[in-house]
Amino acid sequence: VSTQSTGGLRGGGSLPGNTLRSVPPVLHSPTRKVTVKEQQEWKIPPCISNWKNPRGYTIPLDKRLAADGRGLQDNTISDNFAKLAEALFIADRKAREAVDMRANIEKAMAAKEKEEQEQKLRLIAQRAREERSGIIREIRMMLR
Repeated sequence: VSTQSTGGLRGGGSLPGNTLRSVPPVLHSPTRKVTVKEQQEWKIPPCISNWKNPRGYTIPLDKRLAADGRGLQDNTISDNFAKLAEALFIADRKAREAVDMRANIEKAMAAKEKEEQEQKLRLIAQRAREERSGIIREIRMMLR
């Protein structure tokens, strides 16, 4: 078994009519000087990635943003998104109003309870004064 490659068909192979004379020549346009403008048009910018920067170069933000193609897309916002945002805003406002109302009611109830407590304490103090003054009068009467 031979391991050498036999190289395919070349210039003058075994097929009839396959000679170097029968191969058509490759035609090229005449060579000309390349202008600076053409060089700039053919210049391919280096790949800029937002994830890899192996050499640690400082890459301007406009180049980074241009690299991911965000500026090429036309952003459209659905009407449903606007409806959702408005519904969330209204729900948030109503929830805040409910919380404020509940807090005001709790404050009013706490103030009312405090007032009732103070009224009870005043009444107890008044009775204690009356009892004390009554006892003091009785003691004075007894001492006379």
